[in-house]
Amino acid sequence: MKKIIIAMIAVVSLGTVSQVVEHNMDKEAVKEAVTSTFKTPADENTENGGN
Repeated sequence: MKKIIIAMIAVVSLGTVSQVVEHNMDKEAVKEAVTSTFKTPADENTENGGN
């Protein structure tokens, strides 16, 4: 029973921290970083409808 309570507290704590971090991050900066980091030559073809 004690282990279940500890597991539940851990899950709730991680969820709370996740929400706080998500609320405080700059979404535009993250979007720009991800698109510039993971852009491949194949992406350039598919952005304009393919071929």
